[in-house]
Amino acid sequence: MIIFFFFIFDEETNTTVPVEADVENDEELEFFFDDKVRKVWHKQEEEWYFSVVDVCQVLTDSADGRKYWNKLKQRLKEEGNESVTNCHQLKMKSHKDGKMYKTDAANTEQLLRIIQSIPSKHTESFKSWLGKCRTMTDNEESSYTETLFEAIKHVNEYGNEFWFARELQKALEYTEWRNFSKVIDRAINACENSGNSVADHFVEINKIVEAGATSKPIDDYQLSRYACYLIVQNGDSRKKVIALGQTYFAVKTRQQELIENFDDLSEEKKRLAIRNEMRTHNKSLAEAAKMAGISEPRDYAIFQNKGYQGLYGGLGRKEIHARKGLKKSQDILDYMGSTELAANLFRATQTDEKLRKEKILGKEVANQTHYEIGRKVRQTIKEIGGTMPEDLPTPAKGIRQIEREQKKEIEE
Repeated sequence: MIIFFFFIFDEETNTTVPVEADVENDEELEFFFDDKVRKVWHKQEEEWYFSVVDVCQVLTDSADGRKYWNKLKQRLKEEGNESVTNCHQLKMKSHKDGKMYKTDAANTEQLLRIIQSIPSKHTESFKSWLGKCRTMTDNEESSYTETLFEAIKHVNEYGNEFWFARELQKALEYTEWRNFSKVIDRAINACENSGNSVADHFVEINKIVEAGATSKPIDDYQLSRYACYLIVQNGDSRKKVIALGQTYFAVKTRQQELIENFDDLSEEKKRLAIRNEMRTHNKSLAEAAKMAGISEPRDYAIFQNKGYQGLYGGLGRKEIHARKGLKKSQDILDYMGSTELAANLFRATQTDEKLRKEKILGKEVANQTHYEIGRKVRQTIKEIGGTMPEDLPTPAKGIRQIEREQKKEIEE
């Protein structure tokens, strides 16, 4: 066992502090002691945030990564790229003098979007490194896999998710469209043979792309989740990313089946289904909060806490965490039963909708809105004779353990 330190950002105290950790062998150390890309573990979000300046420097072999990032950031802002506007400013240890300074930091999903705009021969190896970093922190290869495919997922005006074939081509590491189109053809044949409508899953579209001073049309597809599943099943099995894609789309398809048959599920599967919904809606809630004027991590932590205080009769995240008897690294949402998760999902969705619908502006108003909606959900529970959320039992198994077990079942 080897003891070492890495940095954790705590949004509740708005501080970045060194934390002691352990790994089993020297091989794992390379991902924590990498001297090129600085990273900070975000305690509340449970994921790494990386220095964007360092990433630019590594990918471009530039002598001045900060200058490169400033130019790229300006261009991406002009294009309306949300990956730039969503970057956090977190304190990291300077390479030069060893002091802590604020710098632009992005999580894995944001980085995957940003590096699409950075031409580099190191892109694929960097993606692989990101995956390894993620795995070393929580022992879940699926976390990186999900980020890779979630980053290119789109949602239409009807709330239906889809993927563009051209973007999936890059994610699956196919360099030429003509080779990837052969995989799509095999997937379409498989769709036909299974008795499903091809038009429901593979929608042919044309795009106009810039090519220097001119533009040209290219073929593309809008793909359903099932279409993506068929594509990875018919892809080059020698590619590791294909195997990752097979697991990802199989799991996502199964999760959708769970939601559609919710009443017939076991308690663990109900928890899993609602927790996945909660992840999606928390992202949407974060966007709505930012539109209302909540942009700093500490302000967002206060905003989230107000919702908990309304729903839990004055108890905030820290008090709920203590009441459940959890370790510092454990997320309260991962240790809620289906009833408690459902109450929190309703709180999040209703707050999201109200912030957007009423175009609420200002931190204080947004905080009060979240608190009031949490309080009303609590009042509703009381009126129907339900158990208050803080009095509900804490499950022994966390969501991550259930996810690992489900993944094992699918692979078997």
